[in-house]
Amino acid sequence: MKTRSKIVIAAVAVAVAGIAGLALIPPTMANGGKRYSGVKFAAMGHRGPDLFEKFDTDKDGSVTQSEIDKTRADLMARFDTDQDGKLTLQEYEGLWLEIMRERMVDRFQRLDRDGDAAVTTDEFEKPMRNIVGWIDSDGDGKVTQQELKQMGPRGDHHRGRERNRH
Repeated sequence: MKTRSKIVIAAVAVAVAGIAGLALIPPTMANGGKRYSGVKFAAMGHRGPDLFEKFDTDKDGSVTQSEIDKTRADLMARFDTDQDGKLTLQEYEGLWLEIMRERMVDRFQRLDRDGDAAVTTDEFEKPMRNIVGWIDSDGDGKVTQQELKQMGPRGDHHRGRERNRH
């Protein structure tokens, strides 16, 4: 199965499970496919302006690879509580939660349409109300593996035609 299909399937599974809009899927970022120490840059939870905020340690308006490496080494050292040079799942969880907190708050605020600092059942369910109709290209009320494969990289297989509205 193609990576794109796996991503779409995972996204739909998360959404159907009732976690729509929350930050459980790592953010994506156009980064030309570059990898830093084997990890996609976006997987660290950083996008555009965050790059400078998090990594421009000397505040000179540019980011060097050494600044990125030092910041990552500092994070590793801070969360490697037993100081064995590697992160257990428990140690990594702390790192991941810190990095993803800002994204989580952003997703929460998107769901909280009325801005009252609480997400109602209606606000929580609304983003997923027509997910099947959106993906279901043949209008039979079901999502198949083939329909997921037909979706573009951004889930836009309906581009250029009217989306099903059930």
